[in-house]
Amino acid sequence: METVHYRVAPEQKAEFLAMMREARQVRGRAGALFWQVYEDVAHPEGWLEVWSMENWTDHLREATRLSEDDKQLLARLRVFQVATERPQRYLAVDPHMAAGALRRAQG
Repeated sequence: METVHYRVAPEQKAEFLAMMREARQVRGRAGALFWQVYEDVAHPEGWLEVWSMENWTDHLREATRLSEDDKQLLARLRVFQVATERPQRYLAVDPHMAAGALRRAQG
């Protein structure tokens, strides 16, 4: 799962949401299985984009699947990114498998 935090001024909300509609298509073409954008209800200028790839290999291939137009859109979106928040990436962990691997490692 990947996340990006954005800060959007109220007067830029329509422009941002139009770009998010395009971003959904870009993420899908790049291999995303899930995509969603969320507005922070406590801070309406705060937005979070979330998408999931099948696996780490698909994440690594994601950049190679982007067209020049896709890259330009993502560059335009970066002006809204919160400077102190870098994009975050998470790997899903099956707790049952992780617990078994831990027990085997501990002997």
